[in-house]
Amino acid sequence: MSTFSSDTAARVAKLVPMLSSPVAGEVAATAAAIERTLTSGGSDWYDLASAIGGQVMKPLKHPGPMLFPKLDLLTRDSTIAWMNAIAATSWATEWECAFCNSIADQTYRQPHRNFTVKQTKACNALLRRAFAEGVRP
Repeated sequence: MSTFSSDTAARVAKLVPMLSSPVAGEVAATAAAIERTLTSGGSDWYDLASAIGGQVMKPLKHPGPMLFPKLDLLTRDSTIAWMNAIAATSWATEWECAFCNSIADQTYRQPHRNFTVKQTKACNALLRRAFAEGVRP
């Protein structure tokens, strides 16, 4: 937990009453001002909550949005749908279409199959390209 300085506490204390405004825009602006104040003081909303009422558990950091689907994170049905969608594109080569059809078929027949590192890398490269091209199953 970051230290919640007395300077930060004093600045936030002046802003908190403004959260009771009946004007939604003022409330949003006040929340943004509190966020800036906390950040500039090296704190966050969880530090504020801890300072007010005791111990607060911070949520685990989420890795962020998925930039493209990854083979090891897809469900069986999603893997098949993605591979079929890629095989149906106009840009996929004959080899890529055959590869995607093979992966879809293997996934259908052996749902818990582990693909080789080389297969996984090839699938992820195709998934990355498909996602960038706007392909969705």
